[in-house]
Amino acid sequence: MSFLESKVARLFLSLYRAATLRGAVEKAAQSVHADLLPGLEAWTAVPIDVDEVAKTRRMVVGPVLSSETCAEGRLQPTRDGFVFSVRADSHEHRRRFSIAHEIGHTLFYEHGEGGPRHRLGLLSKAELKAEEYICNLFAGALLVPAVVLQRLVPDAPVWTATNLMRFAERLRSTFRVSRSVLMNRVADVFSGHPPRVVIEFRYIENTRTKQDPKLRAVGSTGLGPARGRYWVWANRTPAGMNLDSVNRMFTVQMEHSPSFCARGYVSTFPSQRE
Repeated sequence: MSFLESKVARLFLSLYRAATLRGAVEKAAQSVHADLLPGLEAWTAVPIDVDEVAKTRRMVVGPVLSSETCAEGRLQPTRDGFVFSVRADSHEHRRRFSIAHEIGHTLFYEHGEGGPRHRLGLLSKAELKAEEYICNLFAGALLVPAVVLQRLVPDAPVWTATNLMRFAERLRSTFRVSRSVLMNRVADVFSGHPPRVVIEFRYIENTRTKQDPKLRAVGSTGLGPARGRYWVWANRTPAGMNLDSVNRMFTVQMEHSPSFCARGYVSTFPSQRE
């Protein structure tokens, strides 16, 4: 079953009267922005104050999650609203995304005398996975509002790899989100790119063996016609993808900038051959 065929997706489409899932996500984010600044949602200030948004959704902070748990966040309905928790060791950008994600879950609830109840009741594993997917999309749209992104870049250029990298680094600080969240929103909002795949690498250990630190892929985003068509498996090395130039770039950075090495990050933006 695809996400679009799920009951969760059909519910979300009907709630926001949209023809596409991404259209519904944009409308949902706009409605939440409107709750924060009624009548002024087009001028929503960034970075979005997710803690204030949570309050408008009747969410209160609960105990932090331990670092041993697999979950990044958790939402618990109560008689008066919701209690949400995030991991204690989360980076600021991860924490903000986790809260935005949990805010997304509240959209699937309706409030009654006994407190909020899920509109579809108990969900199967497939339906839960579909809801998680929608909440991830919503979190990105909430943290990086399309109207603000378009205002900051009124005439979106056809970016070269270098310009795209500079743009991403500048705006991710503005929105206080991770590179992957920012790049996914760029892909959502600006569709006129030539086909391009953005790959993020970090100098980390093998995620399976916890050994052999190398430059490894941690995420990827397709732009333009490549959106949703190409993915890169996480944990792969540049050599495993025939991207030796990435290793050479990283070696140069290591020689000239020790602080860059400590962060262990480099990105490559290879264009797809037509």
